[in-house]
Amino acid sequence: MINKNQLKVSFLLAMICLLVKVCMDNLDKGSMASKFIQTINIIGASGYWYLPIIVGGWFVIVFTFGFYIFFRVLNAIVHALYRRR
Repeated sequence: MINKNQLKVSFLLAMICLLVKVCMDNLDKGSMASKFIQTINIIGASGYWYLPIIVGGWFVIVFTFGFYIFFRVLNAIVHALYRRR
C-alpha cells in the first residue's frame, strides 16, 4: 500500500533537490552536467521538444522513487525496533 504522506514528502524533496542540482550545474559551466543541460536545450530547440520533457520527467520519477524507498525502509526499521520493546 502506498503511503500518500511519504509520497508527497518524497516528491517535494525531489523537486527541491532537482532545483538545487540545476542551479549548481548552471553555475559551473565546465561540468559535464552543464554540458548535458546545454545538449537537452539544443535538442529541444531543434524540433524534438518532447525529449527535454521526457528527461525531466525521468529525473523527477527517479528522485521521487529514491526518496520514497528511503522513507519506506526507514519506516520499516523504526517500526521493527518499536515492536521489539
